[in-house]
Amino acid sequence: GNMLMRGAANTLLGWTEVIRQPAQTVKEGGNVFTGLARGLGYGIKRTVAGAGEVLTFWTPKMQDSYMHFAEDCPICMGKK
Repeated sequence: GNMLMRGAANTLLGWTEVIRQPAQTVKEGGNVFTGLARGLGYGIKRTVAGAGEVLTFWTPKMQDSYMHFAEDCPICMGKK
């Protein structure tokens, strides 16, 4: 449930980076246009990552990562 809620929040609120990043960049003494570009990039990244979490929240996780295959798994292509 935690991953679903975080993903939904990031998907719905990713656009706020377009406002937040320029303000933060100007506060740090940077250029507003650089902050705007950074905000667009972060916003897109946050929205896409959130959508990915919403679509895959049901997949099994182990220790904050996706499921690990057994050592003798034929899909693993010989990795040990």
